[in-house]
Amino acid sequence: MRISITFSVPYGSSIPVNYNHILTGLIYRLAGGEAPEWAAKLHEQGFSGDGKRPYKFFTFSQLFGGPGSAKVESGRLIFTTDTLRWTFGSCLPVLSTVLMDALLSAGTVNIGGMEAKVTSVKAEQRKEFSRGTARFTSISPLVASIHDEQRGHSYLAPVDPIFWKVLAVNLSRKWRALTGTEAPGEVSFEPDMGYIGRKRTSKAITVKPGEVVIGHLVPFTASGPSELLCMGYESGFGSRNSLGFGMAATTEA
Repeated sequence: MRISITFSVPYGSSIPVNYNHILTGLIYRLAGGEAPEWAAKLHEQGFSGDGKRPYKFFTFSQLFGGPGSAKVESGRLIFTTDTLRWTFGSCLPVLSTVLMDALLSAGTVNIGGMEAKVTSVKAEQRKEFSRGTARFTSISPLVASIHDEQRGHSYLAPVDPIFWKVLAVNLSRKWRALTGTEAPGEVSFEPDMGYIGRKRTSKAITVKPGEVVIGHLVPFTASGPSELLCMGYESGFGSRNSLGFGMAATTEA
């Protein structure tokens, strides 16, 4: 389930440019207030699959205020608006429900020192993807990486076909971790190469001291089993989803 949140903030408010980890912390803090034991288990254990990094099955968008609504000064993002929009998604309905209740109960939350009043929290109508194909646009960077002997991992770019293969394998692994069964097929991805040729898609985000994640904002078409498309739409495509990577919005097919 995905939820759309609107915040009212003082005009000229600011937060650190690298705020992904702040929003992740906010989610765990809010969920922990409503369901402490469940939230702690999700945070500490998650869902293990194939012996790899556990999956948390949630993601979120960047903070949006509209075109020209933010500027960067001295490592901080300054909002020249009084309204911000944020989207959260998870294939775990209980998590989305808990977060909705927590936001409504809190009324006001602190995001990196910025006081944000919760003015609206709405659950989106669930998408079924019954056609088996859909066009998407990134509303947080897509991340794909492969193992690297020296650096531990190497981030890929969307011009590399392996980038999209990694996303496909990632979805299948998430399905196995969540359900304990084999995925009902594999999703294929077709990037918008025209967009990639015109725009710079990469975005480097520091998620903690010494760790920079490189993702890409790029439109793409995905085709495959509706269950996997739904999982990607609700919980994120690619990796590092619980740090705010891999969220996509649908566009007209």
